[in-house]
Amino acid sequence: MANSISYVGGVRIADIKTISEIEYTGWEEVYSIDFSEADNSGDLATAATAIVDGVTWTANKQNGTVEIVNGKGLVITPAVSSDLYGTSTACPFLSASVLDMVSDLGQTDVLCMQWVIDYSASSGAQYPVNSYEAAGAHFWNGVHGTNQRFVGGDNIGIGGSQNNWRSHLGTSTQSYASSSVRYAWETVLYISGQAAIVSSGPEGSTTLDPPLVMSGTYSNGNRQRAYIYGPNQYASAASWRTTESDISTGLTTSSLGVMLYGMEVYHNRTFEGIFTKFRLFRSRKP
Repeated sequence: MANSISYVGGVRIADIKTISEIEYTGWEEVYSIDFSEADNSGDLATAATAIVDGVTWTANKQNGTVEIVNGKGLVITPAVSSDLYGTSTACPFLSASVLDMVSDLGQTDVLCMQWVIDYSASSGAQYPVNSYEAAGAHFWNGVHGTNQRFVGGDNIGIGGSQNNWRSHLGTSTQSYASSSVRYAWETVLYISGQAAIVSSGPEGSTTLDPPLVMSGTYSNGNRQRAYIYGPNQYASAASWRTTESDISTGLTTSSLGVMLYGMEVYHNRTFEGIFTKFRLFRSRKP
């Protein structure tokens, strides 16, 4: 399951000291699956599980359905009033513990989660376009309600007629930009720093590049990438900590998970987020 990447663009990765100003010692692929190749799960009830390549994935069926369909992928179908915002995780999603994917996860590790997503709808545009219709992926602390924390990205409809590119920090900090739909995504998380980078690939691309290489652009030529640091969202910014692991209410190694979700606050049609490839990398800091 582990696979070390040795070269990027013909350059030996050990000779590269930084990518986008982030220093690392090489990315190791610790988990890689294609949901379209997994066994059928049937319609998963809340707390029901599916094991995919040794990792236990757990469903949340609130306001929608979650199902792995062989030959298609992980199909998440949100229903009316499904939402992921503020203190609400009232949406269908499939989640897994990062420790189940990399058992020796360290507090100073840097993680890169990547996914490929497609969409289907019963009418109109075949991607998120109606108001607050979305599907994507987050790193998540496994908590529902006031203390939930997450960071990631998605395509989201705003205003009923426009797809937007969104980077999203829980509980409610987000950034929108009008964009054509994107299918290949990644989120890089620095656990100790509680900082993240969200990126996507070029328009129409379903190719997952090595971490921090995705190079999608907006129509104005600017890179499709967003950076965030989250001490005021993830943890108490007013108190110093004596150890790296003591980051209050943050995304810590003991509780860190991933969630793949869909939402449709105002239900206008049947809408599906369809996840296929998913992979996780770890970079061990020196």
